[in-house]
Amino acid sequence: MRFGDDIPAGLVPISLSETTFTVKIPEQPSICVLQSQMALAPAYTFTDYKSQGQTLDVVIVDLAQPPDQGSRITPFSAYVALSRSRRQENVHILWPFDESLFTTPPSAELEAEDGCLAGLDRATQLEYLHL
Repeated sequence: MRFGDDIPAGLVPISLSETTFTVKIPEQPSICVLQSQMALAPAYTFTDYKSQGQTLDVVIVDLAQPPDQGSRITPFSAYVALSRSRRQENVHILWPFDESLFTTPPSAELEAEDGCLAGLDRATQLEYLHL
């Protein structure tokens, strides 16, 4: 089971982080403190479609497949998301992800479309070779 598989669709988990530490005050008994907090940070999010053409300083990418089976992350959307930063060191991947995302061959439809485009490219070059 993947993290988040048991979470209902439309909900985003926010986990509570707890830590304990001891405060020592001179001439007083030590105090044990339990600190609880939710790890939240202000951020701006957008889709891979929205991010096309943008260059960002820091990128945090979620490559995990969404629990909704109607939508899937494709190699193309992953490429767009991962290539938005100026520096490789500033790209951070949020969760573990299925590495087969990058080894899945293109679909037959995409291969056919690429073939059509290559044919049109050759025809255009021959047509305008004299220019």
